[in-house]
Amino acid sequence: MKTKELECILKLVNLDFYEELKEYIIDNKLAKESDFKELYRDFERAGFIYTTLKAAEENEDLILLDFEWVFLPKHYIKLMCVTETEKKVFSHGI
Repeated sequence: MKTKELECILKLVNLDFYEELKEYIIDNKLAKESDFKELYRDFERAGFIYTTLKAAEENEDLILLDFEWVFLPKHYIKLMCVTETEKKVFSHGI
């Protein structure tokens, strides 16, 4: 597990992006809603989201999975998921 990528997702989860990420994963059939039921802590949620997105990238369900986290000169964080039909960006501070 790449620590920086996991930390990026954890930060997004902490910034209230969990429901949006969860909805994206379910809508794209990368996981079922029942898979999320036992996840209570933010770190567990971020770990599950990370492994699900990485598996989708390896299975080519996602064409591109890009993480960006910049501290200076302005702090921002971005996660971009690209499929054959859409591009979805989760960002904060941009």
